Amino acid sequence: MAETTSYSDLHYVQTDLSVGGIYKFTSALYATAEGVWQRFRDKDPYVYGDQDGNSWRGSFGVGYRF
Repeated sequence: MAETTSYSDLHYVQTDLSVGGIYKFTSALYATAEGVWQRFRDKDPYVYGDQDGNSWRGSFGVGYRF
């Protein structure tokens, strides 16, 4: 069982960056936008191998306030 403890010693770095905003067309009608970037760096790859990678995500919405 002494070997199993080395598999639970996870060591990674996660960096997140998000940018977003709201634009009002009128007092009731608006649009929203957001972009998100994530970077993952696996410092000690174990069971699943190297898990390094980047993730990009974006969203856009339109709303109306009653």
